[in-house]
Amino acid sequence: MKKLLIGVCAAYIALFEYAGRADAATTLIGDVIFGDYDVPCDTCSAPDAEYSVNPFTVGPNIETSVVIAFDFATEVDFDASSLVFIVLSDVSYTSHPFNGPEFFILSGNPFGNVVSVSSPAGQPVAAHVSGGVLFVNWQGDSFLANDTITITFDNNGVPEPSTWAMMLLGFAGLGFAFRQSRRPHH
Repeated sequence: MKKLLIGVCAAYIALFEYAGRADAATTLIGDVIFGDYDVPCDTCSAPDAEYSVNPFTVGPNIETSVVIAFDFATEVDFDASSLVFIVLSDVSYTSHPFNGPEFFILSGNPFGNVVSVSSPAGQPVAAHVSGGVLFVNWQGDSFLANDTITITFDNNGVPEPSTWAMMLLGFAGLGFAFRQSRRPHH
């Protein structure tokens, strides 16, 4: 009975440790990210787009700018749990099914889930993470210089390795204690 109680306590400690971290999202600071721009259209001529620095490391400064066809530039600024685009010149994007930047984590923490996107009124920017890649769709949107688009991430759904280890150890202890308590006593 004592072993069963110890196993239950270990499992509860692991679960409470995980629940206690639910408000602390994994940080993107230090991540190395590669940016790409995509307009998947076989019959159109998509404008050239490139990043001023690529790949880049997320830090305290604005990491890079995406420059489209040498006319439109938008600063790309990641922080611990969000991405902010700052539009540097008036721009209108075509209405292809997808028209926008994609970001790939080369090393570091994953993006997690997109929990909010804020953009200028009437410009519904769509963003989602799929297969570890962040897709931002500016399909048909128009922005003015100094407009900002903010995308916020929530990585709380992914326990850290130490939490997994603690939970597994706790549940293994429960199983062992339960098995011991079921053995016939001599």
